[in-house]
Amino acid sequence: MNFTLSVPEEVVPALENRGGDLARQALEAWAADAYRMRALTAYQVQQMLGLSSRWETERLLRSHSAWLHYGEEELSQDRLGLEDVFSR
Repeated sequence: MNFTLSVPEEVVPALENRGGDLARQALEAWAADAYRMRALTAYQVQQMLGLSSRWETERLLRSHSAWLHYGEEELSQDRLGLEDVFSR
C-alpha cells in the first residue's frame, strides 16, 4: 500500500534535522506506534520495515520507546524453563 503525507514546507527543515529520509522516519514511527498498541507483532514490524533480523527489529523498537511485550506470564514460563534446565 502506498500513501502520501502533506507537510507544510516551513516544517520540513525541522523534521530533516533529525536526519535520514522523512518517509522512512514516518514509516518507522507508524510501525513502532502500531506495535505499542499491539496492532502489529514484532515480526510484522520486521516485515513492514524490511529489517533483516529480530535483533535489528528490537533495536528499532527500543529507539522508538516501544518496549517488548513481556508480561508476568512470559516471565513465569521462562522461569519454569530455566528451572527445568538447571535441575538436570
